[in-house]
Amino acid sequence: MLTPEAHVTLFNSLFRGQEDVYAVRWEKGGKSGYMPAYTFHPYQYTVHKMKGGTFQNFVGKQHQPLSDAQHSGI
Repeated sequence: MLTPEAHVTLFNSLFRGQEDVYAVRWEKGGKSGYMPAYTFHPYQYTVHKMKGGTFQNFVGKQHQPLSDAQHSGI
C-alpha cells in the first residue's frame, strides 16, 4: 500500500507538464470549465471591480505554481 507522498510521486512521474501554473475547476450558472489558479490581493481586486474592471483585465494577479500540495489535495 502506498503512502500519500508515494502517490504524489507516482502521479508526478506519470503526468509531466507545465509547473509554473495549474488549473482550477469553476461552476457558475449551469456552466463549468477550468482556469489558471491565481494569487491576488482581494482589496485591490475589489477596487478594480468598483471602477468597472474585470478579473480578466486585472493586472494585480499572478499564476500560482504547481506544488505537491495541489496533487495530493493537502
